[in-house]
Amino acid sequence: MSEQTKKEYQTPYEEYRIKAGYTRESASEELSGISPDKIYRIEKGKQAAEPDIVLQLADLYHAPELCNYHCTHKCEIGQKYIPQVDVQDLPSIVLSTVATLNEIQPLIN
Repeated sequence: MSEQTKKEYQTPYEEYRIKAGYTRESASEELSGISPDKIYRIEKGKQAAEPDIVLQLADLYHAPELCNYHCTHKCEIGQKYIPQVDVQDLPSIVLSTVATLNEIQPLIN
């Protein structure tokens, strides 16, 4: 199975890189001082990503939710004080909102 068609990702870092259309090599070329090997180690959980690297990856992949992931899973302060954000697509959000409104409509009447 090719990397682009792979559905199970080891970490969000890998998932968002692939969804953004980057290989480790092409992402490395866009990032300052981060080798493809370092990206691999971060993606496979063999090395912790420093906050400045998380910011670079989030910017490059247009995935600010990587910052939330890092704070809620890897940072001791974030684990205690920052709620995890559940990212959903707009149609799912709209359907969920409509369902909730339908549930409360009898209470309003």
